[in-house]
Amino acid sequence: MYWRQGRMLKGDCYKKPGKVKNKSSKCDPVLEQITATLNNSEALAYLVDFETRFIEVNDRFCQETGYDRHDFLQMRSINLRPEHMHDKVRNFVERLRRERHCTTDSVCLRKDGSCIAVELSATVMQCAAKPLIMVMLRDLGGQKQGRQDIPEYADLPGTFLNDSQTNVCYKDGKGRWIYANKAMLYFYGLEHVDYVGKTDREIALHSDLYQQVLSFVEKTAQTVWQKRERETFTLALSVGDDKTLSREVVMIPRFHEDGSPREMTIIGRDVTEAVMAAEALKEKNRKVRRTNMVLQGLLEQERDKYRAQERQIQSTLNRFVFPYLDNLASLEMEDKGKEYIQIVNSHLKSLAESFTRRLDDPGTGLTPKELLVADLVRQGKKSSEIGRLLGLKVRTVEVYRTAIRKKLKLQGRRTNLQRYLQKKFPV
Repeated sequence: MYWRQGRMLKGDCYKKPGKVKNKSSKCDPVLEQITATLNNSEALAYLVDFETRFIEVNDRFCQETGYDRHDFLQMRSINLRPEHMHDKVRNFVERLRRERHCTTDSVCLRKDGSCIAVELSATVMQCAAKPLIMVMLRDLGGQKQGRQDIPEYADLPGTFLNDSQTNVCYKDGKGRWIYANKAMLYFYGLEHVDYVGKTDREIALHSDLYQQVLSFVEKTAQTVWQKRERETFTLALSVGDDKTLSREVVMIPRFHEDGSPREMTIIGRDVTEAVMAAEALKEKNRKVRRTNMVLQGLLEQERDKYRAQERQIQSTLNRFVFPYLDNLASLEMEDKGKEYIQIVNSHLKSLAESFTRRLDDPGTGLTPKELLVADLVRQGKKSSEIGRLLGLKVRTVEVYRTAIRKKLKLQGRRTNLQRYLQKKFPV
């Protein structure tokens, strides 16, 4: 291990402060093997203890960060993270104690103050003195240019986003790209573009497809910053051969404590099938509405015809029937004849007042004679009066009344036939 601040740490293999002469091979053969693996690796790699103190760093990591090995002797790996990420680093170390191997996305500060977006893979190695953590880093952007002015971010996306089919992009408060997953880069043809630090207009120079959405993205991003809340939009993209893709875009803004824009997360997914299904359903509903309008028009025409026929019949009765009935009633005749005329007159008036009949008329199925008896019962006539008017014996009228109750399914029920008929045969 290393000499720090004039004292020897437990397990150190150094006798004099400031001298970087590693004798780990004599202390621990496992540590010797780990050190050799780090130094031979093409990846950015280092070894730390659980207090995040550096034990070993390889040349690639020194070159990328701008520090030399002597600098790392005075540092901890937590010092390479923005201050607001220190709690997350401590939580990550505690998680390592439990799981022994973890992967996350983070940022690493260079000596010049710029930062690198990295994928960090950490594994606990059991050495003789105590367990250590071997860390391998992968530069997510793969380029250095354009990052010097990019601020630190604590919530870079997890590794699983790179395997997601959903487009994910992070931008800073000035609209510069910080991170985009593989699906995002592939969809817009930006796989070989150094996008970090570039604005949307600069990105659009490398992608015709992104050029289509440039105006939309700029306008909606401004709206989201102003509203200061999450918004969801849908846009259409032309991809040739008259084919159109529908994309659902979610923009999530975040702000600094002083209220200034900090970063924006943009999530996009293909909703072409859902939009097509919704459009098909809308078209079907439009056809149904048009059909209903046509049917309603035809129904109204039929109603107009019935009303015209009713008015015509009523006019005919008023002009050519009722006057003769009135004249006939004024003639001298038996009371029986006058009562007949009164009944006929009453029915014709009912017909004139309401011409249309219901299809569910409960009188359907009764014989003509039964209909006459039922009508007189409805008017409150007794069996003897019905017999006198129709020329029937009282016993015969009772037989008709029984048949009527049976056909109206009233047999065996305590239902007054007169009230029932008045309800079912309103005048």
